Amino acid sequence: MIVIVTMLLAAAAQTPPTTYRAVGTEPFWSVTVAGQEMRIEEPGVPAVILLIRAPQPIDSGWRWHNRAITMDAVRAPCSDGMSDRTYPDRVTLSFRGRTLTGCGGAAAGSGRLADTAWRVVAIDGRRVRLPRPATIRFTGDRIEGNSGCNRFGGGYALDRDRLTAARLATTRMACVGTGMAAEQRLLGVLAAATVTWRGERTLVLSGGGGSVTLRRE
Repeated sequence: MIVIVTMLLAAAAQTPPTTYRAVGTEPFWSVTVAGQEMRIEEPGVPAVILLIRAPQPIDSGWRWHNRAITMDAVRAPCSDGMSDRTYPDRVTLSFRGRTLTGCGGAAAGSGRLADTAWRVVAIDGRRVRLPRPATIRFTGDRIEGNSGCNRFGGGYALDRDRLTAARLATTRMACVGTGMAAEQRLLGVLAAATVTWRGERTLVLSGGGGSVTLRRE
């Protein structure tokens, strides 16, 4: 029994993350990984979006690598130097002839969405009337829900007030009435949203030129 438990724990420890977020200062930069997509952002320049394979295990961490970049995340406490937040990983990013350092993983105190369920009550500030309730649930590093027409699911990353849930898989039911437009707006906002809390039971996600208001269930 002890051997089996040890093997299961070792296997779980080697499960590669499907989403990841890293940030750096001096200079400022950020990397968001969602599935096979990596988005690299720096102030004043267009974002770079790359296709990336699943990370490979390294000593005490993970390595993302392709011809353009190498990013190592090693398990060790890390401070971004600009706030009192502590991250679980130290990150080194090699990109375009430069080596940048920063922090990665979920910052302490940023996991308020984990294991919560929400109902969509408004899109772009207007109450929604859909064929069925639009809902969102966050479980671990997974997001799933119903757009009011189709079910969706995938990985997500939360860094401070930034939510990223790109490349969500959806079912393919035809949406009638306003259902299709509402679904496109909801999924567009979830791809990269700013999170604003209004108390403990109301959440506003803003991004992609729109907003979604959620009420906790």
